Amino acid sequence: HVHPWLHFFFVWGSFTAVLLTAAKTTALQVVFFLLTLLFYLLTLYEITESKTLLHITGCEGILCGLSALYTGLAPIVNEARGRDIWPVNKRHTKSFSSFRRSRHESEHLDIESIYHQESPAPIDILSPPDFGPRLRTT
Repeated sequence: HVHPWLHFFFVWGSFTAVLLTAAKTTALQVVFFLLTLLFYLLTLYEITESKTLLHITGCEGILCGLSALYTGLAPIVNEARGRDIWPVNKRHTKSFSSFRRSRHESEHLDIESIYHQESPAPIDILSPPDFGPRLRTT
């Protein structure tokens, strides 16, 4: 007898495993690892229906939730205090443009410099437009 939640938990476990590979901080890696583990434990519970496994899964789910709260609140706390009180440890990976630069120094498109250009000044849509000097009609 196949339980309806079995496939649901397995698919979400696989999806969060893929998200784990794309996590940009250590804190997000922990969240996605624990979430992947949670979904696979829930899949295993659907197969075995073990009450002990259900309690272990519940504890792991609480741990996953706490790690997600930490990951979500850390940037807010750090920004409010102006320094890293709750570290999230950003991963340092080579970007595509730095890889291209190292291989083809003479002919590369510097994507990072385009991305980090200053944006133009915002347009004030509430003020009337200035059309230059006004013509006086008599």
